[in-house]
Amino acid sequence: MILLIDIDGVSVRWCQVDSGDSGMSSDIGTATLEEWPHALSLYTPTRVVACATRDAPLHDLLAFCRTRWQLDVYCPTVPMSQMSLTRWAALVGAREVALGGHVVIHADRTTVVDGIDGHGQPHVLGALPGMASMQEALYTQTQGIQRAAHPVVPAAGDFFAINTAENVQAGVRVMSATWVDAVVRQFEVTLGASVTVWLTGPCATEFPSLVHPVIGSSDLVLRGLQRLAKDPS
Repeated sequence: MILLIDIDGVSVRWCQVDSGDSGMSSDIGTATLEEWPHALSLYTPTRVVACATRDAPLHDLLAFCRTRWQLDVYCPTVPMSQMSLTRWAALVGAREVALGGHVVIHADRTTVVDGIDGHGQPHVLGALPGMASMQEALYTQTQGIQRAAHPVVPAAGDFFAINTAENVQAGVRVMSATWVDAVVRQFEVTLGASVTVWLTGPCATEFPSLVHPVIGSSDLVLRGLQRLAKDPS
């Protein structure tokens, strides 16, 4: 059995699959960075395939696997130096769902947008500070701004905040969504075809809505790891 493990800056997700399986199991476990050793100790895999957005948790996992199961952790090779294994696995996972072009938005402390074309070639499309990073920075810089009263009270559905600082932060959300939409459109122009857009990462729930339809997926990286475990190319 293969234990697939995806470690981000907030939690650990895993799934155990048979080496011959082509589909992703619906039995996906989740634990915090503090709790995962106890949860994973219940498994007895013959192989461990993992990726992590930070080095320290991956080193902890490596030590755990060697002690618990006498196994090393396999981390597949990434075809380009500018892309992390987590991002590459997410693109491969998208291709496992459907052929054609895909764009994956990885929402973390940094928002990174990657693409993969119909031939399976990866593309780094751009990056900007993540929503939480920008909003925290704006909050610390705008705490002293006085409330600016609206001449007319906005309706519940209107896109207004209650003071100047919050309106500035609302602008950050609009800017992020507009930028990602523009990146997706440009990639579609480059490919000459429409693409499927995916949203993943620990901050995915905080990301604003786009004009493009978006598929939220928390198991995209695990899907990619499963494919890479069988065929690294």
